Amino acid sequence: MQADTVNKSSSFASFYKLSTDDRLKQVKEFAELSEDEVKTIRSGTLPFGSAERMIENVVGTFPLPLGIAVNFLVNDRDYLVPMAIEEPSVVAAASNAAKMARATGGFKASSTSRPGEPARPYNRFHGWWGEGSSREDSSQPNGDNGDC
Repeated sequence: MQADTVNKSSSFASFYKLSTDDRLKQVKEFAELSEDEVKTIRSGTLPFGSAERMIENVVGTFPLPLGIAVNFLVNDRDYLVPMAIEEPSVVAAASNAAKMARATGGFKASSTSRPGEPARPYNRFHGWWGEGSSREDSSQPNGDNGDC
């Protein structure tokens, strides 16, 4: 979730202390969510039709707690990071790390690809696949081409 205006900040004081309604209200304002989008978040149910438009091979949906990691400043733009996770403290840890990074200018991201050009994959054994090379050219003696 990204702010459309420069005046919005993902740095919310004591966000974790707010009620769930107040947190959702701040997220709604930051991300300019519609009432229908808020209703979907609040209901916790994702219709099959929506799920099938989101990913391939859908066989079902299941609920997980949806938290928001705050304080993310990436390339001078503020973001709220939604996290559907059951692991305790991950959202808090991400928010805290982002708060520490924010104090020194936030996160900086870049790409080695030109706009419109697909990113070149990195093979842990051979480095970047160069122009004209292929995955098959980079395979290991044991047949491992670095795929996970």
